[in-house]
Amino acid sequence: MSAIAVFISYSHDSPDHKDRILDLSNRLRTEGVDCRIDQYEQSPEEGWPRWCERQVERSSFVLVACTETYLRRYKGEEVTRKGLGAAWEGHIITQELYNTQGRNIKFIPIVFHEFDSQFIPLVLQGATSYRLSQDYGLLYRRLTSQPLIEKPGVGRLVEMPAIQLSSLPLLQRQPDEQQPDTRGLRYDRADPSANTSDARHAEVRASFAALLRIQDHGRYLLINTPLRPEEFAPFGGGYKYFREAKRILDELEFRPQVVGPVMLNDLRGFLPFEFLPRLRDWFSENWGREGYAECLRRELTEECLEIGISLLPDFESLRFEHVRTVQEGPYLLPALSYSQYRHFGVYDLDLGHPEGAAVLGAVRERTKSNSNLLWATAEEIIRGRAAGRQAIGGHAAYLLGSRRFRFDGPVFEVG
Repeated sequence: MSAIAVFISYSHDSPDHKDRILDLSNRLRTEGVDCRIDQYEQSPEEGWPRWCERQVERSSFVLVACTETYLRRYKGEEVTRKGLGAAWEGHIITQELYNTQGRNIKFIPIVFHEFDSQFIPLVLQGATSYRLSQDYGLLYRRLTSQPLIEKPGVGRLVEMPAIQLSSLPLLQRQPDEQQPDTRGLRYDRADPSANTSDARHAEVRASFAALLRIQDHGRYLLINTPLRPEEFAPFGGGYKYFREAKRILDELEFRPQVVGPVMLNDLRGFLPFEFLPRLRDWFSENWGREGYAECLRRELTEECLEIGISLLPDFESLRFEHVRTVQEGPYLLPALSYSQYRHFGVYDLDLGHPEGAAVLGAVRERTKSNSNLLWATAEEIIRGRAAGRQAIGGHAAYLLGSRRFRFDGPVFEVG
């Protein structure tokens, strides 16, 4: 039986990225997969364009290594005469999918960092993608047709006796009432005396935020900003929505809660409770709003400016790894006319990346002289009070896990 032919389509982002591709290809070849990449060739006699085309056509699978650079070249948005190989392969992949009317069993998106998942080409977003730091085994099973779970055979039907209609209780039809669609929502009550059924009809305040976790020897970095001067909290804040999202937000009767100029276009506001499921669905589709990396980079920039520090000239190269997503509510707020729903995404700063390590080094220095920065232990976060008596926000607990130990005071600042 001949080895499975696999080709890796990628862009030459950096020497490190090329090394990661080479390591992956070498490992696959060692484990019985005939994997091919351009680094094994010096100059194919048919020329690079035809060589690329043949690799894509003749391979059983094509691994598409997605990065920001690859997507730009795939879409033909790179500067002239730069990255021609990835651009050419993008044309071939798109054409093959066009010829099969979008049916895809061949092209597999892969990423080395969770951050790069946002750069999967549109035509491949419907396919299963693999994050190689944790999914290599699943990818290998896919390439070698070794499923993780075998589907059992179909057994015999189980006979079920009919129920006699005379034994069923009669149901009295109630007058029709338009009920909000609350499928998939969980109700938490901040106030044990609150009437949860009322929350289903009340206006809801919804917010979506990204939090950055920076760790150093069992301690977590927190910041105190003018927007929330009463306590320390993680770096991060609300996602921004873009102009193209205004139509759907208007349909959902979303009314932004703007506390100051810096919060313009924040995904924080009020809407009728019955529209909350649609708002959550729209957020999960990742269009018309910032991605998590874009949000965290902007928040880092803004918050560093607010407390007068500089960590890096810019944060554009920082990478992040998803830790967890926590959803609060919706729950009723005591003495207020609305319920509350909050969505937090927690992300680690990638300290294995040079810029991430540089930020950590800079933070270590700045915390020695800036009272707006604080290193807190897990015990201090749980207790809500640092050793120096500084108050710590309740949502800082999400740096540790999915459980909140107390609720915040004012609700409009973060999340």
